[in-house]
Amino acid sequence: MPSNAQLIETARRRRFVLRERRQGSSYPDIAEATEEEFGADRLPSGWDERYAYKDVKRALQKVRADLEETAEEVRMMEMQRLDAMLEGLWTDAIAGETDAVHAALKVMKRRANYLGLDEPEELDVTAGTDPETIETLLEALRDYPEARQAVADALDSNE
Repeated sequence: MPSNAQLIETARRRRFVLRERRQGSSYPDIAEATEEEFGADRLPSGWDERYAYKDVKRALQKVRADLEETAEEVRMMEMQRLDAMLEGLWTDAIAGETDAVHAALKVMKRRANYLGLDEPEELDVTAGTDPETIETLLEALRDYPEARQAVADALDSNE
């Protein structure tokens, strides 16, 4: 098991290689810069560009995990806020006070949205089926091949 000092050194090295990669350095250049920065004797045995690649990959995985954790924390905080709002509105809403009912429904809709409970809205492709509109729509979906195919299929079925 690595010591605390080793863990700290590894974290410093990974921050360094990630910064180098973000600046556009190649892996051979990162390996060389890391050796200059830390000294060959303080690097893992066999340090080279492959090791630099692994360090960059692991550093990016940590960044991704931290972002996911942060997003989940924000989501939970937002859910708690929505719950508190709904709790404050609930008595008036169930008593039939129109403004409170509307406000409660908005809070509930936002909550359902956060939780992914609502079905996606259907796309009405019959509204504008002139060739220019169709071409514009399909071009807008160029980067979304599944959606583009679904629109094309829906258009074919309407003919």
